[in-house]
Amino acid sequence: MDATASTVTFTMKGETSKELVVKVTADAKITVDGKGAKLADVPKGAFATFALFAEKGGEQPRSTHELTVTGPTVAAAVKQVDATSITLVNEKTGDRTIKLLPVTKVTVNGKEAKATDIKAGDRVQITLTADESGAVVITSGEKVGDKPKPKPEKEDEDLQ
Repeated sequence: MDATASTVTFTMKGETSKELVVKVTADAKITVDGKGAKLADVPKGAFATFALFAEKGGEQPRSTHELTVTGPTVAAAVKQVDATSITLVNEKTGDRTIKLLPVTKVTVNGKEAKATDIKAGDRVQITLTADESGAVVITSGEKVGDKPKPKPEKEDEDLQ
């Protein structure tokens, strides 16, 4: 991240690592862990999402009007949950306790909920803060990408 040049360099991981330099426009909306922030507040190594648009001529750096920064997402079964933390089961690395924050958003089966609505044994996905000190989003009861199936406009009366 270079606040002076208003650019962020992203390392895209895969079979080969590739760097992408993105110019952050002066009027860009920047959020870190769901709160408004400045480019200088973006921590190195954090996860980010953004929408690109090409500069005139299509050459780098590309630009973005919005930059959203969070930490990684973890998925596991719940061992225990209370008003201040949630503990996840991980047989390989050991249990992990994650702090609940005042900004933590919880959804269960697609509906807004409280952390205490989640029970031991439930599978959850948790998006952590950029510094991995707490939970920003907790989702339970649905798989990533699950969408309700559309209802048919009318039922088929005779299928042959």
